[in-house]
Amino acid sequence: MPAAPERSVVTEDRRKPSLAGLLLALGVRRHVTVGLAVGIALAALAYVYRIRIVDPAPGVESSPLLFGVLAVTLAISTGALVAIVLTTVAAIRRARGSTEKR
Repeated sequence: MPAAPERSVVTEDRRKPSLAGLLLALGVRRHVTVGLAVGIALAALAYVYRIRIVDPAPGVESSPLLFGVLAVTLAISTGALVAIVLTTVAAIRRARGSTEKR
């Protein structure tokens, strides 16, 4: 029985840039960390302000659990927005820097 031909394990062209390299070059992990920190801080301030400092309006029921869920939503959406803005700025700076070097 003839031996099976050997197959190459590497299927991608090594000259092709990878997504992981792009994410590292733009510092996405750091931007997500900063974004989540900003989002959590903003949500915590909003929660404390609404639940602890401001009294609810007369005749209106307010649930700390409801505002907690809203605070989590605020933290995630703010964190994502900050991370997107920081990454976009980094990409623009990197693109301008690479065109100036040519």
